[in-house]
Amino acid sequence: MAQRKLPKALADRANDEVFERFRRLLPGMSAYLLDGWDLLEEEPPHRTMAHLVAHVAREIESGLRDVVRGLVGRRPKREGEENGHLKEVEALLADLGLSKHPDADSWRTFATKENWSRVAHRKDLGAPRAHQLVTERWQRFVAMLRAVLDAVDAKFLEVVRTVEQYAAIEVPTKKQIKELKACLPPESIAADRFLKKATAGWLRPLAESGFFDAPPEAEPTENGFRLPVWSQSLYLVRVAPADPEGVADVIAAIPETENMNTQCHYLQAAAVMPGRYAAAVAQRQVAWLRSTRIRSIGWFWPPSLLPENWPPRVRSIARCRCSTRSSKLARQRGAEDDGGS
Repeated sequence: MAQRKLPKALADRANDEVFERFRRLLPGMSAYLLDGWDLLEEEPPHRTMAHLVAHVAREIESGLRDVVRGLVGRRPKREGEENGHLKEVEALLADLGLSKHPDADSWRTFATKENWSRVAHRKDLGAPRAHQLVTERWQRFVAMLRAVLDAVDAKFLEVVRTVEQYAAIEVPTKKQIKELKACLPPESIAADRFLKKATAGWLRPLAESGFFDAPPEAEPTENGFRLPVWSQSLYLVRVAPADPEGVADVIAAIPETENMNTQCHYLQAAAVMPGRYAAAVAQRQVAWLRSTRIRSIGWFWPPSLLPENWPPRVRSIARCRCSTRSSKLARQRGAEDDGGS
């Protein structure tokens, strides 16, 4: 599927900085920010552009509150309270030290008279709202994001302390799991810090929360491919000795990826598992190595990353170049190893 070009707005250094920092804090939601700019730039514009931009903006603002509330404010979500949106924004501004910041009033305004939900939804049976209604408002919204991201960066040590406190919990309660799920985006920098220290007790709650649902793909570059390192698969390697059955179950449920780093981490995790769990992971890796998609790329499996205690059949296949020609050799070697075992 063809990828969309980045918005022209990112040619502006300030906008690009906002996007990059927003992506580090809320990587899964960065597409919302890009689409907001895209919608404003498209020619001719969508007839309902104002509504679409407002929907994107309210999702961004809501996600931002969730992260700041959980990682900086450490406070529960206000629900069903009169003027609860504004009260929460005031509390978060105070947590971030932004109560008197010039852009603080913008966030207050977006929580009251210029609430994005009022633009996102239609007015009775009338025509779509005017495009001009969101153009200037979006610029103020991005400026507000910049101020909040600045403050979150300044509070990063507090964020690290928060996630490390969660990570140290051996048996998280339902309340703690809910709190973490609400404020920790799976692919964020904060999640990376959490996963480096999280106990094995978090494995199953994280899996149920979708933390392992999106392994990074190999990214095409001018000279080949870039293989992003996935914090989640490194976590699986680290906790495999403590919960081999749980790690094997999680690996079996993870969607496929052509990222060699991630696949190697699965092997490293299996290397410290008892035989029956390691065998389950081995079967998955054999199937991956023989898949049509991976053969078409022509990866090499690094021999140095193959555990010595792997069954000969798996080691034989893994050493082969994953191309159409070498896959035949892999099958032959696998059959020979099976016959000699």
